[in-house]
Amino acid sequence: MKKKVLVSAIGGPTGAGVVKCLRKMKDVYVIGLDADPNCPLKGHVNKFVLSPPLNDTGYISFVNELIVNKGVTLYYPTLQPELIMLPQITCPAAAPSAEVIANTLDKVALYDTLAASELDILVPAYASLNSLDDFDAFYATYSQQDKPICIKMRNGHGGIGFKVIVQKSQLLDLIASGQDQNYYDVDTLREALAIDIEQIDRYLVCEYLEGPEVSVDMFAVAGDVVSIVTRKRNRVSNGIVLDGKVELNDQLIAYSTRLAKTFNLTGFSNVQFKYDSAGLPKLIDFNPRFCGSQLISYGAGVNFPYLAFCYYHNLPLPVYSPTDNMVSKRYWKMKFFPNP
Repeated sequence: MKKKVLVSAIGGPTGAGVVKCLRKMKDVYVIGLDADPNCPLKGHVNKFVLSPPLNDTGYISFVNELIVNKGVTLYYPTLQPELIMLPQITCPAAAPSAEVIANTLDKVALYDTLAASELDILVPAYASLNSLDDFDAFYATYSQQDKPICIKMRNGHGGIGFKVIVQKSQLLDLIASGQDQNYYDVDTLREALAIDIEQIDRYLVCEYLEGPEVSVDMFAVAGDVVSIVTRKRNRVSNGIVLDGKVELNDQLIAYSTRLAKTFNLTGFSNVQFKYDSAGLPKLIDFNPRFCGSQLISYGAGVNFPYLAFCYYHNLPLPVYSPTDNMVSKRYWKMKFFPNP
C-alpha cells in the first residue's frame, strides 16, 4: 500500500525537484501543496491541494488538518522559513532535528562551533556585527591586505542579502560592464547599516572567496553518512544552479563526513564550499534541508528524497553509486493558463 507524503511549495525549485524524485516511486503517493492555483506542477502529483501562503497565520493548522484527513505519514518542507515551524507539524518531517537546524542555519553559530574544533581550517575569516565598530575593524584589516570582503545574512539562503564590498571607483567599472548585481560600495553600505543599526546583528562580514564553488548533498543517520554526492556549481542565477557537474571529490567528501559527525546529523543536508586564493576549501553554507539543485544528484543516480522516505518509514535504505563526471543543464519551460 502506498504511503502518503506531503510536499510543500511544489511550484518552487526545491519542491519541484522533490516531486520529480518521488512521483514515479511505486510505494509513494505524493500530495503537493502550493499557494498558486495555477501552479505548473499541479499535474505532476497524485493530488494537488491549494494552500495558504507560508506566512499566513493559519498555514500550520491547515497543514496539520490535511495530515490527519489524508493520512499523511511524512512531510517534506521545501522552504527554509518552514524549518523553524517543524516542531508544530504533527507528523514526521523529512528534515534534520531542531538542534541541527539551530546550530547550522545561523552562520555565526556554525562558524563559532567549527572554529573551536578540528575543522577550524574550513572557517573563512569572519566577524559577527553588533555595531558599526565591528564592521569598521574587519574592513580596515582586510582592505589593508587588499583582500575583498562580503556581507551576508546570518540566516540567509539562496544569496539573499549577499553583497561583495568594493570601493566606489570599482563599482562604477562593474556597473559599466553590467556585473554590479552583487556588489555594494563600502560607504553606501555603512550608511545603510547605520540607519538600520538596531538590526545590524542580522548580518556577518567575512572574507570573499573568489575560487570555484562546490555543493555536497548528503544523507546521514546518527552522524554516519549513508550517501553523498559532490558537485560543482559552474553557473548560478539567484541561488539556482543553471550549469552543474558531478565531480566526486574525496577531500570534500571527507570534510562533509566529519561535519555530519560533528553535528550528529540525521537526514538530508546540503553543504556548500568555496575555494580561497590559496586553493583551500572554506565552508560558506550548511543547509539542513532539501535544495533545488539536489536534482543534479538525482540525475547522477542518487534519489535523496526517496532515501529519506525509506528512512522515515523504517524501510531498507537503498544503496546508490553516483555517476561521476555527469553534467547538468537547467532549462526553462513555460505553461499557459486561460485568463479567469
